[in-house]
Amino acid sequence: MHIAQTDLIPVLMKFNPWWQGQSFSLPRWHRATFRELHKWVLQPPAPRAIFLSGARQVGKTTLLLQLIQRMIEQEGVPAASILYVTMDHPLLKLAGLERVVQTWKELDPTDFPLRWLFIDEIQYVKDWDAWVKLSVDFSKENRIIFTGSALPISNVSSESGVGRWHICRIGTLSFYEYIKIKNIDLKSLTTISSLTDLFELSSVELIKIATVSESYKGYFYEYLLRGGFPQTALVNKIDEAQKLIREDIVDKIIKRDMTAFFGVRHIIDLESIFLYLCMHDGSILEMKTLCENLEIKRPTAQSYIEILESAHLLTRIELFGYGKDILRGKVKVYLNDPSLSPAILLKGKELLCDQYLLGQCVESAVFKHLVQQKYTQNILFNYWKNAKKQEVDFIVTTGKECIPIEVKYREHHTEKTDFPGLLDFFKEKGGSRGYIITKNSSDCGLVPWGNIMKIPAHLFCWWMGEKEGDIKL
Repeated sequence: MHIAQTDLIPVLMKFNPWWQGQSFSLPRWHRATFRELHKWVLQPPAPRAIFLSGARQVGKTTLLLQLIQRMIEQEGVPAASILYVTMDHPLLKLAGLERVVQTWKELDPTDFPLRWLFIDEIQYVKDWDAWVKLSVDFSKENRIIFTGSALPISNVSSESGVGRWHICRIGTLSFYEYIKIKNIDLKSLTTISSLTDLFELSSVELIKIATVSESYKGYFYEYLLRGGFPQTALVNKIDEAQKLIREDIVDKIIKRDMTAFFGVRHIIDLESIFLYLCMHDGSILEMKTLCENLEIKRPTAQSYIEILESAHLLTRIELFGYGKDILRGKVKVYLNDPSLSPAILLKGKELLCDQYLLGQCVESAVFKHLVQQKYTQNILFNYWKNAKKQEVDFIVTTGKECIPIEVKYREHHTEKTDFPGLLDFFKEKGGSRGYIITKNSSDCGLVPWGNIMKIPAHLFCWWMGEKEGDIKL
């Protein structure tokens, strides 16, 4: 549809106040993804577009604007060479991206050696992947940075994407980022660069660190309930934060995005599946049981679970092993933020009194903090189960090393008999070290029956999110 430039220009001016020398107020603190995004935008290792991928409300727009601010104020990039648009704006959607870019260039026809195009919600652009492909191939002066909350990226033509864009992933806030965004002043904790550092500390040193971390524990519970979405993290009341999660995040994804971008016709079935997964967060997925309980055909259920994963709501991990082990194994499913299950199931502070559900929530939080390392380190995640049906929650494979991690969030101190799966894994598969995630700060340190370290969950999640996600496993 043809939209006159006289209508487009005011909209573009509003989205790009830096063209008129206006400053804009943004958080001074940056998410962990900022550095990777900054590197790829200013000094890209390869001539590619950048796809900032993440769920709704995780802070993608703020990240783009912070980057623009840094480029203008500290990098000396001309303000007129930067365009920011969000393609869910009705007028821009009707005009089309090509018309928008043409109007921008006519506003300031300066022959800049480089132009930066920041495009929010690109899924509203028809054939967006072909547009990005052509721009990367033939418009070398353009550096394109785009986001998409509802991009079924796994279904996008692989031919278009290969070598054309680099994916920067942004998840929900880590526990460390949650504390930072709320500006909570707590006593500093010892910093580590790798989980292996813990084996060099004495038992006295470890207990001291864990004791100091006890003041973090209450905020960790808040984090589980409020969630890692920046907007909900800053809401005063927990019930209001959970309402925002249900209405502004989950409902919009399931009821709007799934219909518009994924072609889902039976929204009630999709909602039922998501509710079922909330009730079984971190469990091995029994597809037969799910289909029988919800009266949904297996191919439909499988398709909807894949769609929920594409929409950044959940992650699946496979059984550890090779060949037939994987083919016969079932997947485990984790929600991508520990707050999703309590919010959907209407579990407020009473969650803290339900040891089973609290344990599920903590396991989900541990996995969320582990999996964020996946994109900066060459690692894989699985769970393990043997013929005796003994299990280990997570097997982290990094290089040739397989690291078992077991979550036991319980009041009493963990003993050797609490971990038959962990011990069986070492007997069958070997391994140089392992970790047990516990509840209490006093339940911390090296166990007397192996090279296995016990770490309280709140301390583990803090460390895994500290230093902007640079910690090595």
